[in-house]
Amino acid sequence: MMKVESGIKSDALSPDESRAISIIRVMAMVAIVVCHILQGLNRPSAYIFNMGVQVFLFISGFLYGGKQIGNIAQWLKKRLVKIYLPYILFVSFVFVLYHLKGISFPLKNLAIYTVCGQWILGRVSGMGHLWFISCILMCYLATPFLQWLSSLLKQFLLPAILMGDVLWFWMFGERFLGMVVSLSIYAIAYAVSGQWAKRINLLMIMAIVSFGILSLYFKWEYILTPDEREYSTLFHALGGITLFLCLYKFLSAIVLPACQNVIGGGKKILLLLDEYSFEIYLVHHIYILGPTSLLFISDCLCLNIAVVLVCIAVSAVVLKRIVQYVQNLWI
Repeated sequence: MMKVESGIKSDALSPDESRAISIIRVMAMVAIVVCHILQGLNRPSAYIFNMGVQVFLFISGFLYGGKQIGNIAQWLKKRLVKIYLPYILFVSFVFVLYHLKGISFPLKNLAIYTVCGQWILGRVSGMGHLWFISCILMCYLATPFLQWLSSLLKQFLLPAILMGDVLWFWMFGERFLGMVVSLSIYAIAYAVSGQWAKRINLLMIMAIVSFGILSLYFKWEYILTPDEREYSTLFHALGGITLFLCLYKFLSAIVLPACQNVIGGGKKILLLLDEYSFEIYLVHHIYILGPTSLLFISDCLCLNIAVVLVCIAVSAVVLKRIVQYVQNLWI
């Protein structure tokens, strides 16, 4: 949910819009966990649920597009502590666990993960999902620049970002495709919630039409095959943007205003899942994929999945408690 931070002026969301963001964030987190479970079971449909990552990225950009950062250094410091502290504690635990279990890994990867370079410099089995941490930190570093561009270009920021993407693909093709697309999702979300907030209905329609055309043009075997990077990356990017815009409008304008009493009953569960969504993202992967996977510990798949989910929940709570203890102790 959007929170006003020190040094930041914010165009606050309405209560229904804030709740819509929380629901979408929880849905994205669930989609990512489902994606990796299906991936562990070798189900091609896993890569449809992978849109949850793009939705996460869009949410981050969307929340900061309506804010004005006053003290940039203070803002970046708070972002870094919030993201890096739980990340480095978790990474340290995994590397120690791998060492104790005799799971080999190149020593250089310890340094790579320490400086969050895994998005570019290589990943370790079981921690491949942490490329997202490198990505989101780069997006945060780019936010002050986006703020400056927004004040300079105003409503032309979104067209400028889209034109920049077209020029990049025309000049460089698939080079750094994943990085460019991910940064673009964040930048587009920033522009949408800023100068284009009042035109979100138009943008939603344009996104639906574009995604529909893209879906008809691409072959589904390309979408369901991670090796087809150009197709799957563009499909997931546009799909994530479209999914967020549709869910955001549907939930904030229709569902939540009409179902206050019904939604209120599950509010505590929603807030709890939303509060732990980042920790769940950090810890879930090691229980599903890689050398410490629990997905095949018995012959009963339902039991295995239940054990995985319990381990994820317990680990997320423990990680958050440790982070809070460290923050109170040293920060």
